[in-house]
Amino acid sequence: SSALGNSKAWVAAQKLALRQQAAVVLLVAAVQAAAAPKAVVKMEQKFWNNRWQTGDTGWHQTEVEPLLIQHFPKLKPTTVFVPFTGMSLDPSWLLAQGHRVIGVELVELACTSFFNANKVEIESKITEGDFTAYRSGKMTLLCGDFFKLKPEHLSGVTAVYDRAALIALPPDMRTK
Repeated sequence: SSALGNSKAWVAAQKLALRQQAAVVLLVAAVQAAAAPKAVVKMEQKFWNNRWQTGDTGWHQTEVEPLLIQHFPKLKPTTVFVPFTGMSLDPSWLLAQGHRVIGVELVELACTSFFNANKVEIESKITEGDFTAYRSGKMTLLCGDFFKLKPEHLSGVTAVYDRAALIALPPDMRTK
């Protein structure tokens, strides 16, 4: 009876954890939708280069995402993929928790801005096929077209953290 009680408690705890995870996903999606640009945006490098050149990066947060701090500590150190990294402080927080981080960003200025914003020195910058790989410690930031990523670029990734990448894509590109 005691083992059965523990089993029921474990199942109930698992169901609660799944509901909480679903709620977090919905909450993050709602936050992303609220922050999304209202105009339809073309996914062209020229457009994004211009946004970075002019400092039109209103999506950038000056703090680590509170939901990341609340929920990612439950994840054992792993390799986390962060699409459209920008100059976010979130990957540095993940690194401080012991994770390895692989990011991808289309614009070179965004890549260098990431390292500057996080006060991290670029240890190496190597061209690898369609990408330029910026590396420092356990951080790899790939500069290039997200849609040209290959499985070898994401080797070892077991978690994905997306604060605002999906909503940056026009709706017709989100299913690619």
